[in-house]
Amino acid sequence: MPVCKKPLTDKPSIFTDREWEVIQCIAEGMSNEEIMETLFLSRVTINMTVSKIYSKLGIRSREKLVAMYYKGELHKLDEEN
Repeated sequence: MPVCKKPLTDKPSIFTDREWEVIQCIAEGMSNEEIMETLFLSRVTINMTVSKIYSKLGIRSREKLVAMYYKGELHKLDEEN
């Protein structure tokens, strides 16, 4: 089962369920095209969701998002709020 299809029980509260699914897919190394096919979303929806995630985190790259995900920094955001 792809990571992005696992239960959302560990989702940080600052993200919507959809945003967390997309984050998990990105962390798994999926392209936007692969995410579209896996989550049955349009290209526009994926692009808007990724943009919202970047804005919430104050970042501009997939690489930074993946690094934050694997370092556990996304869950620390809940602790800060």
